[in-house]
Amino acid sequence: METTKSKNKFLLLMASIVCVVVLGFYATRSEVNVTTLTESEALPSGPSPETPFNLADLENAGLENLDLNKINAEQEKALEAVQRQVGVKETSGKISERPDFISPIEWRILKWVAEQKTNSDEELTKSVNHLRFAKQEELWDQMFASQDSENTVQRHALANQLLSSLPARVANQNVASSRAQRLQSKLLHDLVSDPDERRLRIAKEAKRIGITFTIEKNSSSN
Repeated sequence: METTKSKNKFLLLMASIVCVVVLGFYATRSEVNVTTLTESEALPSGPSPETPFNLADLENAGLENLDLNKINAEQEKALEAVQRQVGVKETSGKISERPDFISPIEWRILKWVAEQKTNSDEELTKSVNHLRFAKQEELWDQMFASQDSENTVQRHALANQLLSSLPARVANQNVASSRAQRLQSKLLHDLVSDPDERRLRIAKEAKRIGITFTIEKNSSSN
């Protein structure tokens, strides 16, 4: 009984995170610490903007009575596949088969959410692309934190890919423009060492997401 309860807690929290991503609430991801969630926060009695579904909703999606160990293994495998997505363009058109960077349970949740919309094929494609973006951002965060010189080339390639994808994320309302700008700045601090060049690049990237501002010349360069 306790095992089933714990499993359901995990499924609900994980499904909520996935649904947060696909419904566009992932814009606050960097400000949320999942480990600080209390039991009442992890198991809401009903849907809310942060956790859109309750357990009954997940059962309707066919997510009850699942093997926790199997889920964890599948999640790890999907995360490993994200590393092979560096340099790969986002998916366009209808997606009929589960991409390898999406775990089976994520795929079931994404499909179920998309089926609730009239334009289900388009919504599924958008959700898959955004979940890939979210996972790539997480991967870049890990690489940047490690500061391992052996992954610099891959880390920079990933940073450029995230920068390239951000305008679409903002246009689809997956990411708020304010958070997108903060992420642009963080990525460019990794990519561009020269301060003057970096400021110009930050302004250029910000313009791509609809934000414009004036760059003042650094007085030290006079």
